Amino acid sequence: MKFRRVMLILASCVFFATLAGCNKDNTQSDIDTQDSAVQSGDEDGDGDEDSPEEVTTPPLAMSSKDKQAENNPREDGTSDIHVKIESVEISLEDLQAQNYVVPVMITLDENAGISYAEWGALVDSRCTFTADNSEMDLSVYYSINEEQNFMWTAWSSGSQIKEGEANLLKLEVTLPQDAAVGDKYEINYQSISLAEKPHSWSSNNDNWVTNGYVTWTDGGITIIG
Repeated sequence: MKFRRVMLILASCVFFATLAGCNKDNTQSDIDTQDSAVQSGDEDGDGDEDSPEEVTTPPLAMSSKDKQAENNPREDGTSDIHVKIESVEISLEDLQAQNYVVPVMITLDENAGISYAEWGALVDSRCTFTADNSEMDLSVYYSINEEQNFMWTAWSSGSQIKEGEANLLKLEVTLPQDAAVGDKYEINYQSISLAEKPHSWSSNNDNWVTNGYVTWTDGGITIIG
């Protein structure tokens, strides 16, 4: 499914299609490319919400599946960073009424303070999906590898540290038309890219991945009776 979200951009934003491996990108412009996006600048010109330098989902490296990190909570179960992928239950009747398209929110539920982030998501191979970063709390950029149903993201606020809960992205997941009651379609957080680049959650002074506690909750869609 081909889909693009077109967003207004400032003249200071420059976009280049440079790295192979992506079938679908979001870089705050309607650039139709099979490559990843590289961009610079910020949205409002004040140094806040600077665009990340790269968002890329290259061809699959099979070993990357075996290198996904595990949840790393404190002993009391809390985290410096916690990402939640929504778990949606929907009836077959409602699914059909929505033309088999189900929105799934990805949120940051615990946030000790970040100015930069990279992370990914893997969607059930039976589905197709797009992403929407409009009206989110953070301007997360993303690139989707359609062949692997894999998304990698990047976000930067420049020098400003963002704290607290935030909506990151909304996925629009299209389920197969043979979906039946009891079927479940998983959406899993990914801690390493297809190019075996690790996820990143950091501020100017803190790297929560290497010196903190980063956790996540996988989600998905379940068809109920």
